[in-house]
Amino acid sequence: MRFENYGPFKVPRLGAVIDRGALGAFWKAVSEQAPGLATAQGCYIFAIKAGKGYTPWYVGKAAGRDGFQQEALSDGKQNQYNWAWSSQAYAKGTMVLFFVARRTGTGKDFSRQNGTSDIDWLERHLISLALEANNDLLNVHYTKIHKQLFVPGVINDPAKKFGEATTELQRTLNIQPIRRRSPKKPPEAPLPIDVLDTAAIAASPADPVLGGVPEAPLDAIQPEEVEKAALISPARLERSEEERRPRLFLFGRGRK
Repeated sequence: MRFENYGPFKVPRLGAVIDRGALGAFWKAVSEQAPGLATAQGCYIFAIKAGKGYTPWYVGKAAGRDGFQQEALSDGKQNQYNWAWSSQAYAKGTMVLFFVARRTGTGKDFSRQNGTSDIDWLERHLISLALEANNDLLNVHYTKIHKQLFVPGVINDPAKKFGEATTELQRTLNIQPIRRRSPKKPPEAPLPIDVLDTAAIAASPADPVLGGVPEAPLDAIQPEEVEKAALISPARLERSEEERRPRLFLFGRGRK
């Protein structure tokens, strides 16, 4: 049981709906890229590309005589695809189809063997994966149990911390818990200080001109100290209040 992936193939669109008149050219392009793929058997995924990513909207199977060409763009499927496009009010985007085609054991040709148990299983598995990417997947069959089934730490569990039994089960099944990173806050760069501009230093919130009371006389601050404080690394600003006081004054005391 071997399958191969093909696509994405751009589905012709006329405004907000699929361009039916261009479907002949679409299947011709599919056959040119992979001879025999249009009538091959397997599963297909309809998705919409917007920006840099794809959103799956429907997963189906094609096990009939004419394969994908018979199923993937039937009238009923087109209506569903058009609805997916209009429901999201896409201003820009591309409708695409992916094909997962069954091939022979050697991989040299498409397989048309009797029986569809492998295709049936693959369809259900792809549906479960597509639901992880889009909970509004249009499929009706096989989706209810995927949405309602709950197993702690394994299926449909958004929690981040688990008990010992769940943690050990995750390790046994090689399940990697989803780790959501908090965005890193960029370090604040110190304000530029002109060591020759004493007026800029004097215009701190504690200056008498602004109604405050200075904690230290200005003439006690030497230019060398100003220059040294301007080169302080952010890590060293976490020191004690006594060490921090003159540097905070130089960078603007009371600034939050």
